[in-house]
Formats: sequence, C-alpha cells, structure tokens
Amino acid sequence: MKVLHISTLDSGGAAKSAINLHLGLLKIGVKSNFLSLYKSRDEIPNHYQFRLPERNFIDRLKNSFRYRIDQKKKRLVQNKFSSVQKFSSPETIFRVSRHPLIEEADIINLHWVADFLDYQTFFEENEKPIVWTLHDMNPFSPGYHYLTGLNTSENETLLRKTENFKIKALSRGISSIQIVSPSQWLANESLNSRVMNGFDHHVIPYGIDVASFTVQNKEKCRLSFGIENSTKPVLLFLANHIDNPLKGFDLLLKALTLLGSAVLDQIILLIVGRTTETVRKKLDTLNCDIRYSGHLDSISRLSMAYNSADIFLMPSVEDNFPNTIIESLACGLGVLAFSIGGMKDTIIDGVNGSLVKEVTSEAYSFRLNEILHNKSWNRFNRESISSSTKEKYTLEQQATQYTKLYQKILMNASKDH
Repeated sequence: MKVLHISTLDSGGAAKSAINLHLGLLKIGVKSNFLSLYKSRDEIPNHYQFRLPERNFIDRLKNSFRYRIDQKKKRLVQNKFSSVQKFSSPETIFRVSRHPLIEEADIINLHWVADFLDYQTFFEENEKPIVWTLHDMNPFSPGYHYLTGLNTSENETLLRKTENFKIKALSRGISSIQIVSPSQWLANESLNSRVMNGFDHHVIPYGIDVASFTVQNKEKCRLSFGIENSTKPVLLFLANHIDNPLKGFDLLLKALTLLGSAVLDQIILLIVGRTTETVRKKLDTLNCDIRYSGHLDSISRLSMAYNSADIFLMPSVEDNFPNTIIESLACGLGVLAFSIGGMKDTIIDGVNGSLVKEVTSEAYSFRLNEILHNKSWNRFNRESISSSTKEKYTLEQQATQYTKLYQKILMNASKDH
C-alpha cells in the first residue's frame, strides 16, 4: 500500500501534524510519500516539492505570468474579505492530479491544501481513493478558515458562489472520499456544512513523537531560558506568530492586565514565538518579568520551554486540536484554555488543566487569578499527566488508525471493481 500526503506547506501547525502522520506511517512500515507546494526543509524522508511543468523558457514565462495574475486576483478578493481572516479560493493554477506521485499512490491523503489544490481539475481527473484530514474549516467552508473576525453579511455573494463551486467539484468524487478530523468539534462542524455533509467522517486524534516530549528537571530547563533561582511561577504563552488573532494574544494581554500589578509582580511570563515591535510594546505595559525565546525550531528546546513552566496559557478563541496542547501535556504541564474546539477532547478540568467556559478576558483572568492564588499547579501530578497523554497520542497509534481506514477503503474499492 502506497500513501501520498498532499500539503501546501511543510511548516506550521497543520503541516507539522501531516508530517507527523507521514513519519508515523513510515515507522510502522507503510510506504508513504509527502508532496508540498513549498519546501523549506530537507530532513523529512520521502518529501517532494511540486513544480509546474517547464519544458522550455516559454513555459517558464507562461507559468510566471499565470502565477502573478493568480496572486493579484487573490489579493483583490482578500482585500474585500477580511483584514483578520484569510480567504482561500478553491481555484488555483496547479494541476496536482497530473503529478507522477499520484499515479504511484493507492491512497491520496489531503491535508491543508489551501492555495494549492484546484478543486475542479483535481476531483475531475483524480481516480484514486481520497482521505481528507481536516486541520481547519476551509475544506468545507465557503472560503474562510475560521469564523473569528468574519463578517459574512458583507461577503454573502462571494461566500455562496465559492460554496456552490466546492459542492459541484466535490460531487464528482463523493463516493471515494473519507473525511478525518482530529477533534469531534471539527467533525461536527464539517458534518453540518453544505459542502461535506454527505461524506463519511472519522475522528482520529493527532499523534506526536512522545519520546521528544517528556518530563524533565524544571530548574535545569529554566536556566536555559535565563530563569535562575526564582520561586515565582512561570506562565508560558506559545504561538508560531504571537499576534495571530486566533491565538488570543490581545485577550490574554487584557486578562493579565486585570490581574493587577501586585499579582503581575509575582509571576514570570515566558513568550515563545515570533514577536513584533508592536507586540513587545504591548507586553511592556504589563510591567512584569517577561522572557522572550523567539521562535523555537528545535524540538528539544520546545520541550524545555514546556518543562520550564508551571502553567501553559492557551487563550485561543478558535482552534481545532493544537499540537501544542498534546506536547504540553506530554511534558506534564497543565493547560489553561477556553472550552472551545478540540480543547474539550483533551483537557479534563482539575486533572490536567482548567477550562474556562466564557470566552472573555474577564473570565480567563478570574480563573488564572484563582490558579495563582491557590498554587493549583502543585496539585497536578506531572508524571501522571505525561504518562496518560503518551498512552493516547503516539505517532504509532495515529498511524495504525489511519492504516486501518486506508485498508478498509481499498478493500471496498476492490469489491466495487
């Protein structure tokens, strides 16, 4: 059995999850390839970059011209759509279905393919069974990725047109497409959509390399981030881009401000991720001890960041099933999050973290203040949190569940023939 994973990117949360599945499949002996539009790393085995066919100089000029026109169209639509939300059209210049790796594969596993997959040509030309792993709402939405910051009334015509286009394109392969969601929440959203309500859905959680995320000596880890001989609790906030509206930075900033200077003076805030000058200026208004690590590419450094902290702050206002939650819990670190999306699938209130029902700065601040006052992190058994997480979210477990689904699909396909 040969599986081909298709992803726009090879970096970021969705790509990381797709690559983890690819690596997990290789680990259990499944032949797996990974095809991405953009390639920024070389260490992933069986990783290939998609390139437009270029037989000569004229082809290169044509491709360059088509790409620039395509990008201009997308910018015009994006400017009309939302300053907060990304809009992704189901129409692109890339004919993925003609790639040689498609021909070799028995199963095609689509992942985050926004701005890469051209729906009409792909589903019209592809004859291979498809598994589509959802990483956000875009595959079944009229173009948006999440609902935050979205004004559907202003863009109703555009959204309805895009939604109908997707329905028509996907109807060509409806019997051979299976949808997989990492969280029950996203599966339900997809099942209730006009685009994907006719497909079979499955919930398979993400897996991580549990050997890389484990409980370590807290003091040694803190030293690596310049935190020395401090009895203050360390609060970790982590995001690829700190100012991503979906990650709740402004909401967190207000929640921390509401704690008051007396409480802020008794904490250390560890910020992991890309920051801008604007973000740092906002954080400076807190007048508390803040440590910046910048973006961490190293898994070992990321694990040390989790192990340096007492609480992982995750004020995301919309999210599917973030890898960071599993990584944090695998390191034995409890999570403070809103009761949204995939958070409810992993966090058990009072056991491995705390869930805030009301998505407001005030509610988040109130719960955080309670945790700090009661030193609730001391009640969490880090070893127990780590071991229970590692029992559920390994690469091998994820890969095995996917393999069973692949085999079932191929078996049914052979019966149909």
